[in-house]
Amino acid sequence: MRILCVEGNKTFRSILEQQLVLEGLHCHCLPKGENGLEAARQLAFDFVCVSMFPEDMQATHFIKELRKIPTYQHTPVVLFTSEYNEQALTEVLKAGATEVFHRSDLEELITFVRRYNSRYEPLIGSVLYVEDSLVQQQAISHILKGVGLDVMCVASAEEGWELFKENTYDLLIVDVVLTGDMSGIRLVNNVRRQCGDHGDVPILAVSAYDEPSRRIELLNRGANDYICKPVLQDELIARVRGLIGQKRLLEQIRLEQANTLHRFEFLDSATELPNRKMLLQILEQEMARAVKHGYFSAFLYVDLDSFKAINDTLGYDVGDQLLRMVAQRLMRIKRREDSLASLGGDDYALVLSELTNDRSLAADHCRGVADQIQRALSRPFEIDGKIVHTEVTVGMVLFPLHQTSSLEVLRQGETAFEQARLQSANRVSFFSSEMQRQAEQRFTLQMALRHALRHQQLEVYYQPIFAPNQQLLSMEALSRWRHNGEMIPPDLFINVAEECGLIHELGDWVIETVAENVQRWERLGLPDSFEGVAVNISPYQLLRERFSLHLIKRLDELNLSNDLLKIEITENALIANVERTSKQLERLRARGIRVSLDDFGIGYSSLSYLQGLPVDQLKIDRSFVWNMQANPAAMAIVQTIINMGQSLSMQVVAEGVETREQVDRLVAMGCHGLQGFFLQTPMPLLET
Repeated sequence: MRILCVEGNKTFRSILEQQLVLEGLHCHCLPKGENGLEAARQLAFDFVCVSMFPEDMQATHFIKELRKIPTYQHTPVVLFTSEYNEQALTEVLKAGATEVFHRSDLEELITFVRRYNSRYEPLIGSVLYVEDSLVQQQAISHILKGVGLDVMCVASAEEGWELFKENTYDLLIVDVVLTGDMSGIRLVNNVRRQCGDHGDVPILAVSAYDEPSRRIELLNRGANDYICKPVLQDELIARVRGLIGQKRLLEQIRLEQANTLHRFEFLDSATELPNRKMLLQILEQEMARAVKHGYFSAFLYVDLDSFKAINDTLGYDVGDQLLRMVAQRLMRIKRREDSLASLGGDDYALVLSELTNDRSLAADHCRGVADQIQRALSRPFEIDGKIVHTEVTVGMVLFPLHQTSSLEVLRQGETAFEQARLQSANRVSFFSSEMQRQAEQRFTLQMALRHALRHQQLEVYYQPIFAPNQQLLSMEALSRWRHNGEMIPPDLFINVAEECGLIHELGDWVIETVAENVQRWERLGLPDSFEGVAVNISPYQLLRERFSLHLIKRLDELNLSNDLLKIEITENALIANVERTSKQLERLRARGIRVSLDDFGIGYSSLSYLQGLPVDQLKIDRSFVWNMQANPAAMAIVQTIINMGQSLSMQVVAEGVETREQVDRLVAMGCHGLQGFFLQTPMPLLET
């Protein structure tokens, strides 16, 4: 767009010119009104800006003289001034000014300028012009071709309709009164009946009558605009520019909407990586190429460890930033031909393309990439001034190896990841048929466990804890499940419950069952030494935001006295998120619910560490009790834990007691409570 500026103040003229150039506008700045008028006569400008007082004349005179130039009768002219004098401004507007701006409103002025289409910039597009007058055809098409448009002229609506069905146009100009069986209005109706974008072409109707009823009819029938004969060149160009400009804007909006929908459908919102849906398409294509060319490719399932804890403690903003930073590090590892995708949350997928036709070499390459990933993501991340540490687990699968679909490859990668997650070291695993068998067994077990919970097919067993004088101190509630005639190991089905989210339902069922049984024992009479029943709490339950509030509410509903319930958590579960877990435990202790720390001694045991924790009881891990007679170090650890508990006024219970010698030794050491098969095996309710 070409702009003429007439400004007497040198400083402001320079500032104005710089701003317009920065906006990509071509600016011709002059100090005097006479210079401006001379330039206007010689050059074609789209826009004119003039100050109130150029060096040689007032703005009013300049605008009047400019309007006398034929090509500037309709050109926008804006005045900029540093003071508002109502009388002077009225005279300027009467002289032909379009708008007035204060000198300080440069940004508004530039925005105003940009919204005017250039009359001199060529138009790009194709026009179908339907007109039965040859003279009119030639005149109009000459004007349109003069501004850069391709024009196809036909003399009847029937011809126009056939051409329109076979071609795409940017504008349709139709004379509403035509010779032949089909009128111009009928042609407009036919166009508007077309489905999709084809029927949205802008239509300019041409009419010999400028009557309100005719204008309303044309607009109601589907015309976007109309123009009356005789057609004026400037008006025609202005209307055509407006209609084609609106079409271009609509196309741009639709393209942006399509891109937005594509992002929603195929891209992950947090990382902008391809999502699961697009990944399956990528895998399908890669599988087809691998089969065709006879090479192996690989799929790596990458999962961030402890991401939920990071989200919970540092917030979702930090979590989202971490996901993006992880994606950036993974992008630096992958080759150009590889593909990286997000599987949602903290899971990523890396497709390694065209590795080799040697299976062993392809597997070695996978291991190397997995090692790179682990090393890259083990380096700390700095986010908003916080240092964030994370580690990864990687499941890997080579293909094609009898896989029938991309979904099967994805499932195998997930299975390999689950297997790697269960490993204490390395945390990298290849998929194998044995893994698949185990995964299917675990899935079957999940379904059976869900059914068992729904139909009350689990039991709670109780194992007593005795004082050194053999008085009953408390009981530990233990979940048991008999499935298809055999007892399922508790570690197995509890792990399955944690994996599939049933742990919360299982935990609620245990609490309800224990409450019912304790109330039964109360009615029968409990010994004075009885301190309640301990219920094991999973780390997954502790991570639930409102766990403690939910438990307190449930106990109130069950009418169970809080001092008859004790919860047991493992030392590692507490350490995984000390701050958050401690808040939950403190809330429970404030209501009289005691807390026992299970498996104590295998984690971060120390006096300074213990004194700040909301714990009432320590349970010495059974491995130390079993080994203390044969291993002096184990004996020393047991004695140290008992001493630590006594110094902090905590009860200490030894679990895994299996011999008379262990009982005597623990009693001599000052242990508060004893639990183990030697004293009593876990038993169902009817045997208690």
